[in-house]
Amino acid sequence: MRDYSIASAQSRRENIPHELQSLLTTTDSTDIFTTRQREVLETAFRMGYFEIPRESSLAAVAETLDIDKSSASTTLRRAEGRLLKQVLTGTDGI
Repeated sequence: MRDYSIASAQSRRENIPHELQSLLTTTDSTDIFTTRQREVLETAFRMGYFEIPRESSLAAVAETLDIDKSSASTTLRRAEGRLLKQVLTGTDGI
């Protein structure tokens, strides 16, 4: 990860106009996901749900976790949304 404080100091010293658009402060997934989201994501990942072609269905992931398929889907979508927001904007998805 780039140290933006050094880049900003250099820009100020050289009088280069700049604006910091975002700053990624962590790569720790415990700061991004709820405990439940992490559990569902890890289970889906281990079962091959994200492989192409899929090695597991959403129904199988839900069954493994003993939750409804709709709950598994909602939890995965919220976790994916948080991850995308973190990666694309540098802000948490909370």
